[in-house]
Amino acid sequence: MKRQWITAVMVGMLALAVVMTAPASAQVICKAQAQLCPTTGCALGSASGVAEVKFQNAVTANALLKIKGLNAANQFDADVQGLKPLNAYTVTGSDSGGHTVAIAVFGTDGAGQGDADVKGLAGQSVCSIKTVKVTQFGSTSVLLQGTIGGVNNDPPEVQAQAEAEMELEMQAEAQAELNDVVNP
Repeated sequence: MKRQWITAVMVGMLALAVVMTAPASAQVICKAQAQLCPTTGCALGSASGVAEVKFQNAVTANALLKIKGLNAANQFDADVQGLKPLNAYTVTGSDSGGHTVAIAVFGTDGAGQGDADVKGLAGQSVCSIKTVKVTQFGSTSVLLQGTIGGVNNDPPEVQAQAEAEMELEMQAEAQAELNDVVNP
C-alpha cells in the first residue's frame, strides 16, 4: 500500500512539473525576408545580403496557476557580404508610403562582411517595412537594396501551425511518460 501511495505522489509531482514547465505559445504576426542586391541586380561575386523582419507575440500561459503574460519581439536582422572591409554602413527601411526610417549603423569586418541585429525597434513595427537599403555611412548612394517578401518566406499561419503541432507532440510524450510510471 505504501508503494502505491509513493507512486501516486510521484505521478502527481510529474504531472505538476509538466504543467509548470509547459512551453509558451507563440504567435508570429509577420516574418519575411529581402534579398539585398546592388542597384544593377545580383551577380555572382558582387556584394549581397539578406534582411529579415520578424514580429512575434509570445503569450506565457499556465493553466494550473492561471498566469498569462505577453512578450512582443520586434526584430530586424541584416547580413551582408562583399562590401568594403572595415567600413561603416547604414541600413534603412521604408514602408509602403515611402516613409524612411534609419534602422541601424553597422561595420564590416576585414572580409567585408557585416551584421545588423536590432531587437525591440521603438515606435515602429517591423511589419510595416517594405524595402531595405544599405548605404555607406554619411552617403546617400545606395549600395544594396531589396524588397521584403522576396526570399524564402514562411506564412505566419504555417509557422504557428508547426508550433502548435510541436506542443501537441510534447503533451503526448508527457502523457506517455505518465502512463509508463502508472503502469510499469
